[in-house]
Amino acid sequence: PVGEQILTIYTIRSTDLWDKFASFSIRIEPDLAQPLNPIKLPVGEPPPSSTTEVVANSISLKSILVIAQGSTPPVDLPASPSGTPPVPEITQPSTPSESTPPLPDGTQPPTPSAIPVEIIPSTSTNLEPSSTFTPRFNGNIRSQVLDIRNPAVVSQRPTFINIDFTGGLSTENQIGKTKIKSKFTVVGTSFQPESLRFNELRERASQIDLSEYAIESNDGNNQFAVGHLCFGNHPFLLNNLCTRGISAKVKLNEFTDLSLARISSTGIVGLDNIFGLGRGDNILNGGNLGFQVAQNQGGGVRLETTWMSGVRAPINSVNVGGIVEAEQSEGVGIRVTGSDDTSRLKADAGFANSTFFNPAANDPQLTGGGNVTQLQPVNKNAWYAEASYDLLKDIKLDSSRTLSAAVNFRTERIDPQFGTLGASLQADRLQTQYALNMNVAGASIQFQQNFSEDNLASLPNLLRTNNQNTNFNLGIPLQTVLQTQNPLLPNLTYGLQQTHQLGSISAAANGGFNNPSQIPDQLNTTHQFGLDWTFGDLTFNYKYANTFQDNRQVGRENADTRNISHQLSTNWQINPQLRFNLGYNFLSNDNIEQQITNFTSSPTLGLSWELNPGLLFAFNYNLSNNSDSRDRAANRAESLELLLTYNFKLNSFGRDLPGTSFIRYNKQSASSRDTFNNINSDAANDAITAGFSLSF
Repeated sequence: PVGEQILTIYTIRSTDLWDKFASFSIRIEPDLAQPLNPIKLPVGEPPPSSTTEVVANSISLKSILVIAQGSTPPVDLPASPSGTPPVPEITQPSTPSESTPPLPDGTQPPTPSAIPVEIIPSTSTNLEPSSTFTPRFNGNIRSQVLDIRNPAVVSQRPTFINIDFTGGLSTENQIGKTKIKSKFTVVGTSFQPESLRFNELRERASQIDLSEYAIESNDGNNQFAVGHLCFGNHPFLLNNLCTRGISAKVKLNEFTDLSLARISSTGIVGLDNIFGLGRGDNILNGGNLGFQVAQNQGGGVRLETTWMSGVRAPINSVNVGGIVEAEQSEGVGIRVTGSDDTSRLKADAGFANSTFFNPAANDPQLTGGGNVTQLQPVNKNAWYAEASYDLLKDIKLDSSRTLSAAVNFRTERIDPQFGTLGASLQADRLQTQYALNMNVAGASIQFQQNFSEDNLASLPNLLRTNNQNTNFNLGIPLQTVLQTQNPLLPNLTYGLQQTHQLGSISAAANGGFNNPSQIPDQLNTTHQFGLDWTFGDLTFNYKYANTFQDNRQVGRENADTRNISHQLSTNWQINPQLRFNLGYNFLSNDNIEQQITNFTSSPTLGLSWELNPGLLFAFNYNLSNNSDSRDRAANRAESLELLLTYNFKLNSFGRDLPGTSFIRYNKQSASSRDTFNNINSDAANDAITAGFSLSF
């Protein structure tokens, strides 16, 4: 907007963490070709007299984040003949105030010309109230009109018509400086087994249900949310747990903020527990207190302390199966993140202490009505530390190619029996990882190694496993590296993945593993190589992979296998309406111990043809043949799909409503011949499905 404004620049480290970088007063001037009449601008408050005026134009303001303390409507500057908004000449420079903060490069801001500006303070600091209302709807009709199976198999639904929909409403209201946003989503289906909560409620499940909702209020310094939300910023204690509940965040001062939440311990949908707090035995409370210890252009140093306490009933989250235990945990954590001025050095470290136990006596799924011994709570620790550094950053090799290199190091330890309701972790683990990433003239190089071990308590009746993983990836786009447009030069890729799993035991009298043949020792190595060519609208791809599983366990040294695969594919965009693709995969699996090799060949064929605008025909064919070197077994699977889709738009209520209709024919057949076990079988299935959808 034209006139005096307060400009604040922030470094955004996450969606809820904005670090203030600099703040100063600016004056936006109109095009000098316009009459230089006094500009009357209502603003939230008059700019301080000690701040510096800065000339800016509209194109420079697009490159930074501006938060202006005012309600001035934006003004479009007329473009010059070259397309760039003109910058007014500085005719009457003024001297910057000594308190003026320098720009990022250390220089003083430029001084403006003396354009007459009249500042008129507004009578209210509130913004004009505004409101937006956005409904959403997507309806689908799915049907199956034909289902033929051979041999005849009774299908539960050989033909059907399903009606499904997803509806929602989003609102955004501005009241003064407070912005209130809300979102509601409802789903429905005519087929009850596909309803949202059928796995939980079975026949009592509603066919129309509330999937999610969220209401959020934000005035810049204070935030409040209810409904579906995510909370927690500690990887080992309370880590971005997404469920239903309430949360609040308050900015106590420029350097301190406090976040609190009371949420459900499991995922919730529906209307019967609208706030997620209806069950006192399934609640998690959490808090986070953050301090901006030091500030710089890279984000500075931030300290966060986290507290959580929660209980979980022996119930599953929505649409999650399995038998779960009742659990309870409480803990505290600390996390420190930091960066230097240039953001080349970044560090992150955290520690958590958690008391965790299973109240088995109150869990009927575990007790089965019998007498059980109450488990004792365990208090355990977990910690991690990570750092990364840009060794080289965009070093110029020539006019268009650069060199960059970065290293990363991470180590972590999670004590045996460590547990928390706020994060999914694998306890009893010590892990160290380091990595190197480079970019040389367009070629990428990635190297990473990871070392881990378990049974940290050295229990004699448990096996200790030491794992070492090595990954190396190389990508070389030859045309970019060699700076030539020769299409015969492909993109090259190479990858090495190696995993060594080595078991060990703790020596102890009368304990554990004492036979070397019980100790695993296996080395898996995979080499992958790829070539990609592009000739205008025609592409070719080839990928090769070789995996060798080397079993070094005592007594099983010959239990090795080797897998070799070749993948060929081509894609041809014949014209804007017609696309053709062809592929062939070949895999051989060599079992060295049994001296037999299995072969799999899989050709694929596809065609996409836009017959008319919006009318699309697709054809896909897949075949898979399996055999072995001893002719013991042979399997064949075949799939054919024909699809006709029509995309359209209906104009109603002054807006376009996109819709889609389709009809699909699918044929699948399979045959199996097992001469070793004298088993033969054949099966086939033909189906025709159709559907219609409409959205707004």
